[in-house]
Amino acid sequence: MPPALDIRAGSVRVERFDPRSGVLRSAKDYGAGQLTVEPGSEAISIQTGKATLSMPLSGKVKIHSRFLAEGRTTIVSPELGLRLMLSAAQPHSLARLLDAAVAGKRRKAASALPAPSALPSHPIGHSPPSLPPGRRGGEPEWRKHLASPSKAERAIAAARRARFALSPGSPSDGAGAGLGDRPPASTSSGGTASTRGASADAAPHRASHRSSESFESLPLTSEQRQVLRAIGEGHSVFFTGAAGCGKSVLLRRIIASLPAASTAVTAPTGVAACNVGGTTLHAFSGAGTRPDASASDVAARVRRSPETLARWRRTRVLIVDEVSMLDGAALDMLEEVARRVRSDPRPFGGLQLVLAGDFLQLPPVSKGGAARKPYAFEAACWGKCVSVEVELTRVFRQADRDFVDVLNAIRWGVVTPAARAALDARWGADVAIAGADGGPAIRPTLLFTHRADVDAVNEKELARLRGDEVVLRGDDTAHSPGARRALESACPAPASLRLRVGAQVMLVRNLDVGAGLVNGARGVVLGFSGTLRYPQVRFASGTVTVLGKETFSVQPAAGARAFRKQVPLRLAFAMSVHKSQGTSLDAVSMSLGRVFEAGQAYVALSRARSLAGLSLLDKFKPECVRACPVALKFYTQLRFSSSAHWHVT
Repeated sequence: MPPALDIRAGSVRVERFDPRSGVLRSAKDYGAGQLTVEPGSEAISIQTGKATLSMPLSGKVKIHSRFLAEGRTTIVSPELGLRLMLSAAQPHSLARLLDAAVAGKRRKAASALPAPSALPSHPIGHSPPSLPPGRRGGEPEWRKHLASPSKAERAIAAARRARFALSPGSPSDGAGAGLGDRPPASTSSGGTASTRGASADAAPHRASHRSSESFESLPLTSEQRQVLRAIGEGHSVFFTGAAGCGKSVLLRRIIASLPAASTAVTAPTGVAACNVGGTTLHAFSGAGTRPDASASDVAARVRRSPETLARWRRTRVLIVDEVSMLDGAALDMLEEVARRVRSDPRPFGGLQLVLAGDFLQLPPVSKGGAARKPYAFEAACWGKCVSVEVELTRVFRQADRDFVDVLNAIRWGVVTPAARAALDARWGADVAIAGADGGPAIRPTLLFTHRADVDAVNEKELARLRGDEVVLRGDDTAHSPGARRALESACPAPASLRLRVGAQVMLVRNLDVGAGLVNGARGVVLGFSGTLRYPQVRFASGTVTVLGKETFSVQPAAGARAFRKQVPLRLAFAMSVHKSQGTSLDAVSMSLGRVFEAGQAYVALSRARSLAGLSLLDKFKPECVRACPVALKFYTQLRFSSSAHWHVT
């Protein structure tokens, strides 16, 4: 039986009315509340600071979900004269709550139906038996409203759908079975004859939210549950861990559990922000990108912008993903800005912080010289603002234990004899994935430490392919130069995508987890479909599909969101180690001979999903493995604090 579903609503209101006349008898506002649906229950339990309530769902219940995309819904029991009004909830969490709330009714109705063998068949054109309440038409009404938000919230809701419901990777960044009204996926998988013979005229693949729902429902580890519990208790939390330990999955669960209206989702860079469906930290704060900006200057700028000031003041929880990319001086500056513009003397102006990242990966790019504090944990405000620190220790991404042990050692700057032997064996290894029926193989992505090497390889390899070049241009909606710059710097899909048959590509959005169409999935272009020339791609999972355009959104420093509709692919002959952060690759080759930063070799090696998918272009040299002593000291103190992996300051 599935676990109980819990979500939080920023506002709970209960109204009682006469069941016959509809005349309102009483109304009471309870403030924020925690809502729970137990498996098989036909009631929603509500725990508020003032009372414990229960909303029965037996009998005829009406669910008004027109404004679900804004985190609002009303549940009415006409028979009991009860009206439950919820607002300031995370929209996708609210949709899942409604799904769970009617699940008991559906099971009860289904149990009353005859056995499957006794049911008559219904040819096309004839109506099947009525579905239980809430599922008429094959999809709950609230799911349709979630896919069609109100005009005022359309841009924000679209961005959150695109990332929060999709496992990343968001993601994502988008949540739930049946979200949206996209057509079903056109895929075949498994390397069978149907896969090899997939039609080039197949409909373009669209994101499958069914697979996203199952991904989001994965059970959490005890460490991940500790993080959620601490956040629910109001603590400011930093959680960390090795690559592939579930930080992104946990962050999406956190985002889904918090009210959207008072939660700011941010990251230091545009790409990282896009992955979680948020905005850059500097865009949220109004700080801009000047490294020498003082807190007083930024606070004055914020006060001159009613929009930015309102954003600071309505926020209750500030989420910063990839906080390891933010230096300590910048964090101190933002903390002072928060106190000034919120007129609150408490650390960070009283905001609850949720910080995620790994300080043993690449260090932040410092623009202020050597005097700046390189890491966020070196900020003077860190100890005042962060009360709970948790290290996640279970690695999910790499399936084989030997590879996990290799990466755990290298993350700490240690090359054990076993690690060296394992990596020596990968020198020159052939990790290409053979094509079906003599078709083009999926070649490993080449990782380089320098961007110039990446550009040269991608240009050279594309030019070597025979056949016509197809150029797919993105459809951009950007109403200012700043919005256009934000698209160019943060959108994972390129403005112009150049492809040929045989081009090595990488998926930049989660489309269907079950079919292996996840962020970072590697594939090869087999052909092009229809007049729009959408690419048909065979992925490493065996899935063959035609990919149409998806909508990506980014938030500029000021003004409305910018959008790009583009096929969610990038060339993947080569990519930089920096750009590879946040992706898992099926097949990857790398040169570590020119490593120049602490953590760079670890980031490169941990991009591989398995040791079998890793190849080294040059002989492994232990001296390329380095970890920053300052970061090592921080993690050593974290591990030996009051209790392992759970430190309350």
